[in-house]
Amino acid sequence: MSKRRVVVTGLGIVSPVGNDVASAWSAILAGRSGIGPVTRIDTTTFSTHFGGEIRQLDIEPYLSVKDARRMDAFMQYGVIAGMQAMRDSGLEVTEANSDRIGILMGSGMGGLESIEETYDKYLETHSPKKVSPFFIPGSIINLVSGHLSIAFNITGPNLAVATACTTSTHALGMGSGQGTVPAQLRSASRQSPVGQGSRRLCHGRWRRCDDARRIRVGESPRRQDLR
Repeated sequence: MSKRRVVVTGLGIVSPVGNDVASAWSAILAGRSGIGPVTRIDTTTFSTHFGGEIRQLDIEPYLSVKDARRMDAFMQYGVIAGMQAMRDSGLEVTEANSDRIGILMGSGMGGLESIEETYDKYLETHSPKKVSPFFIPGSIINLVSGHLSIAFNITGPNLAVATACTTSTHALGMGSGQGTVPAQLRSASRQSPVGQGSRRLCHGRWRRCDDARRIRVGESPRRQDLR
Protein backbone atom coordinates (compact mmCIF):
# COMPACT_ATOMS: atom_id res chain seq x y z
CA MET A 1 0.00 0.00 0.00
CA SER A 2 1.32 3.43 -0.92
CA LYS A 3 2.29 5.67 1.98
CA ARG A 4 2.41 8.86 -0.06
CA ARG A 5 0.72 11.63 1.88
CA VAL A 6 -2.02 13.86 0.54
CA VAL A 7 -2.44 17.41 1.80
CA VAL A 8 -5.80 19.17 1.59
CA THR A 9 -5.05 22.86 1.09
CA GLY A 10 -8.45 24.32 0.25
CA LEU A 11 -12.09 23.56 0.99
CA GLY A 12 -15.40 24.43 -0.65
CA ILE A 13 -18.95 23.24 -0.11
CA VAL A 14 -22.48 23.76 -1.38
CA SER A 15 -24.82 21.64 0.71
CA PRO A 16 -28.17 21.52 2.51
CA VAL A 17 -26.46 22.65 5.73
CA GLY A 18 -24.66 25.60 4.17
CA ASN A 19 -23.32 27.07 0.96
CA ASP A 20 -19.82 27.76 2.21
CA VAL A 21 -17.45 26.05 4.62
CA ALA A 22 -18.04 28.42 7.54
CA SER A 23 -21.84 28.17 7.55
CA ALA A 24 -21.87 24.42 6.88
CA TRP A 25 -19.39 23.67 9.65
CA SER A 26 -21.29 25.90 12.06
CA ALA A 27 -24.52 24.02 11.32
CA ILE A 28 -22.84 20.65 11.80
CA LEU A 29 -21.32 21.65 15.14
CA ALA A 30 -24.73 22.89 16.28
CA GLY A 31 -26.40 19.64 15.20
CA ARG A 32 -28.66 21.44 12.74
CA SER A 33 -30.03 19.34 9.90
CA GLY A 34 -30.38 20.53 6.32
CA ILE A 35 -33.50 18.43 5.82
CA GLY A 36 -36.72 20.24 4.99
CA PRO A 37 -39.76 20.21 2.68
CA VAL A 38 -38.94 19.50 -0.96
CA THR A 39 -39.69 22.57 -3.07
CA ARG A 40 -37.88 21.99 -6.36
CA ILE A 41 -40.37 19.39 -7.57
CA ASP A 42 -44.01 18.52 -6.97
CA THR A 43 -44.07 15.66 -4.44
CA THR A 44 -47.87 15.31 -4.27
CA THR A 45 -47.80 11.72 -5.53
CA PHE A 46 -44.70 10.76 -3.52
CA SER A 47 -44.73 9.15 -0.10
CA THR A 48 -41.82 11.33 1.02
CA HIS A 49 -42.13 15.10 0.91
CA PHE A 50 -38.90 16.23 2.52
CA GLY A 51 -35.21 15.96 1.72
CA GLY A 52 -31.91 17.81 1.56
CA GLU A 53 -32.09 20.72 -0.87
CA ILE A 54 -29.68 23.54 -1.68
CA ARG A 55 -31.34 26.72 -0.49
CA GLN A 56 -30.57 30.44 -0.86
CA LEU A 57 -27.53 29.88 -3.05
CA ASP A 58 -26.13 33.19 -4.28
CA ILE A 59 -24.42 32.47 -7.61
CA GLU A 60 -23.48 36.08 -8.38
CA PRO A 61 -20.00 35.98 -6.76
CA TYR A 62 -19.13 32.94 -8.90
CA LEU A 63 -21.15 32.75 -12.12
CA SER A 64 -22.89 35.11 -14.50
CA VAL A 65 -26.62 34.62 -14.92
CA LYS A 66 -25.98 33.65 -18.54
CA ASP A 67 -23.47 30.93 -17.66
CA ALA A 68 -25.58 29.59 -14.78
CA ARG A 69 -28.63 29.30 -17.04
CA ARG A 70 -26.66 26.96 -19.29
CA MET A 71 -25.74 24.60 -16.43
CA ASP A 72 -27.69 21.91 -14.63
CA ALA A 73 -28.05 22.50 -10.89
CA PHE A 74 -25.45 19.83 -10.07
CA MET A 75 -22.95 21.63 -12.30
CA GLN A 76 -23.57 24.97 -10.62
CA TYR A 77 -23.00 23.37 -7.22
CA GLY A 78 -19.77 21.70 -8.33
CA VAL A 79 -18.33 24.76 -10.03
CA ILE A 80 -19.12 27.03 -7.09
CA ALA A 81 -17.69 24.58 -4.52
CA GLY A 82 -14.60 24.18 -6.70
CA MET A 83 -14.11 27.93 -6.93
CA GLN A 84 -14.39 28.23 -3.18
CA ALA A 85 -11.77 25.52 -2.70
CA MET A 86 -9.35 27.10 -5.17
CA ARG A 87 -9.68 30.51 -3.53
CA ASP A 88 -9.32 28.97 -0.07
CA SER A 89 -6.15 27.13 -1.09
CA GLY A 90 -4.30 30.27 -2.13
CA LEU A 91 -2.84 28.29 -5.03
CA GLU A 92 -1.55 30.60 -7.74
CA VAL A 93 -1.87 29.19 -11.24
CA THR A 94 0.81 30.53 -13.55
CA GLU A 95 2.05 29.77 -17.03
CA ALA A 96 4.93 27.87 -15.44
CA ASN A 97 2.81 25.50 -13.33
CA SER A 98 -0.51 25.40 -15.19
CA ASP A 99 0.17 22.04 -16.85
CA ARG A 100 1.19 20.51 -13.50
CA ILE A 101 -2.18 21.25 -11.93
CA GLY A 102 -5.11 18.96 -12.69
CA ILE A 103 -8.76 18.60 -11.78
CA LEU A 104 -10.52 15.33 -11.03
CA MET A 105 -14.18 15.64 -10.13
CA GLY A 106 -16.93 13.16 -9.53
CA SER A 107 -20.70 13.01 -9.69
CA GLY A 108 -23.03 10.19 -8.85
CA MET A 109 -25.49 10.84 -11.69
CA GLY A 110 -24.77 14.13 -13.45
CA GLY A 111 -27.48 16.39 -14.80
CA LEU A 112 -30.54 14.23 -14.22
CA GLU A 113 -32.76 17.27 -13.78
CA SER A 114 -31.76 18.69 -17.18
CA ILE A 115 -32.18 15.31 -18.86
CA GLU A 116 -35.75 15.03 -17.58
CA GLU A 117 -36.69 18.60 -18.47
CA THR A 118 -35.23 18.34 -21.98
CA TYR A 119 -37.02 15.09 -22.74
CA ASP A 120 -40.30 16.55 -21.48
CA LYS A 121 -39.88 19.49 -23.88
CA TYR A 122 -39.11 17.12 -26.75
CA LEU A 123 -42.28 15.12 -26.04
CA GLU A 124 -44.38 18.25 -26.49
CA THR A 125 -43.80 18.31 -30.25
CA HIS A 126 -41.39 15.45 -30.98
CA SER A 127 -39.24 18.07 -32.65
CA PRO A 128 -35.48 18.44 -32.10
CA LYS A 129 -36.03 22.21 -32.13
CA LYS A 130 -37.15 21.86 -28.52
CA VAL A 131 -33.71 20.53 -27.53
CA SER A 132 -31.28 23.23 -26.41
CA PRO A 133 -27.78 23.20 -27.98
CA PHE A 134 -26.52 23.60 -24.42
CA PHE A 135 -28.26 20.42 -23.21
CA ILE A 136 -25.24 18.12 -23.42
CA PRO A 137 -22.54 20.55 -22.19
CA GLY A 138 -24.92 21.61 -19.44
CA SER A 139 -25.54 18.12 -18.08
CA ILE A 140 -22.50 15.87 -18.60
CA ILE A 141 -20.33 15.14 -15.59
CA ASN A 142 -16.89 16.20 -16.82
CA LEU A 143 -17.93 19.76 -17.70
CA VAL A 144 -17.72 20.71 -14.02
CA SER A 145 -13.97 20.23 -14.17
CA GLY A 146 -14.01 21.75 -17.64
CA HIS A 147 -15.53 25.01 -16.40
CA LEU A 148 -13.09 25.15 -13.50
CA SER A 149 -10.08 24.56 -15.73
CA ILE A 150 -11.20 27.43 -17.94
CA ALA A 151 -11.87 29.74 -14.99
CA PHE A 152 -8.44 29.15 -13.44
CA ASN A 153 -6.45 28.46 -16.63
CA ILE A 154 -5.58 24.93 -15.47
CA THR A 155 -4.15 22.86 -18.33
CA GLY A 156 -3.10 19.64 -16.57
CA PRO A 157 -5.10 16.37 -16.35
CA ASN A 158 -8.85 16.94 -16.45
CA LEU A 159 -10.93 13.89 -15.51
CA ALA A 160 -14.30 12.81 -14.13
CA VAL A 161 -15.43 9.72 -12.24
CA ALA A 162 -18.91 8.37 -11.52
CA THR A 163 -19.11 5.60 -8.92
CA ALA A 164 -22.34 6.35 -7.06
CA CYS A 165 -21.87 6.97 -3.33
CA THR A 166 -18.14 6.20 -3.37
CA THR A 167 -17.46 8.90 -5.96
CA SER A 168 -15.88 11.32 -3.46
CA THR A 169 -13.45 8.69 -2.20
CA HIS A 170 -12.44 7.65 -5.69
CA ALA A 171 -12.03 11.25 -6.85
CA LEU A 172 -9.70 11.98 -3.94
CA GLY A 173 -7.69 8.77 -4.36
CA MET A 174 -7.40 8.92 -8.13
CA GLY A 175 -6.67 12.64 -8.16
CA SER A 176 -3.84 12.33 -5.65
CA GLY A 177 -2.29 9.60 -7.79
CA GLN A 178 -1.90 11.73 -10.90
CA GLY A 179 1.55 13.03 -9.99
CA THR A 180 0.31 16.63 -10.20
CA VAL A 181 -1.24 19.18 -7.89
CA PRO A 182 -4.81 17.88 -8.06
CA ALA A 183 -8.11 19.50 -7.23
CA GLN A 184 -10.87 17.04 -6.32
CA LEU A 185 -14.56 17.56 -5.81
CA ARG A 186 -17.89 15.77 -5.95
CA SER A 187 -21.16 17.20 -7.14
CA ALA A 188 -24.66 15.73 -7.20
CA SER A 189 -28.29 16.76 -7.34
CA ARG A 190 -31.14 14.23 -7.32
CA GLN A 191 -34.09 16.56 -6.84
CA SER A 192 -36.00 15.40 -9.91
CA PRO A 193 -39.11 13.21 -10.23
CA VAL A 194 -37.24 10.25 -11.72
CA GLY A 195 -34.38 10.50 -9.23
CA GLN A 196 -36.73 10.71 -6.27
CA GLY A 197 -39.03 8.02 -7.64
CA SER A 198 -36.21 5.55 -8.18
CA ARG A 199 -34.90 5.94 -4.64
CA ARG A 200 -38.46 5.59 -3.32
CA LEU A 201 -38.89 2.23 -5.09
CA CYS A 202 -35.55 1.09 -3.69
CA HIS A 203 -36.88 1.94 -0.21
CA GLY A 204 -34.17 4.57 0.11
CA ARG A 205 -36.39 7.37 1.44
CA TRP A 206 -37.41 7.98 5.05
CA ARG A 207 -41.08 8.97 5.10
CA ARG A 208 -42.14 8.71 8.75
CA CYS A 209 -41.13 12.13 10.06
CA ASP A 210 -43.83 14.77 9.57
CA ASP A 211 -41.61 17.56 10.88
CA ALA A 212 -38.38 17.15 8.91
CA ARG A 213 -36.63 19.81 11.00
CA ARG A 214 -36.65 17.41 13.98
CA ILE A 215 -34.20 15.11 12.17
CA ARG A 216 -30.80 15.85 13.67
CA VAL A 217 -27.33 15.23 12.36
CA GLY A 218 -26.30 11.61 12.91
CA GLU A 219 -29.83 10.29 13.34
CA SER A 220 -30.57 7.16 11.32
CA PRO A 221 -33.98 5.91 10.24
CA ARG A 222 -35.34 2.60 11.45
CA ARG A 223 -35.69 -0.11 8.81
CA GLN A 224 -39.49 -0.11 9.08
CA ASP A 225 -39.57 3.63 8.32
CA LEU A 226 -37.96 3.17 4.89
CA ARG A 227 -40.90 2.60 2.59
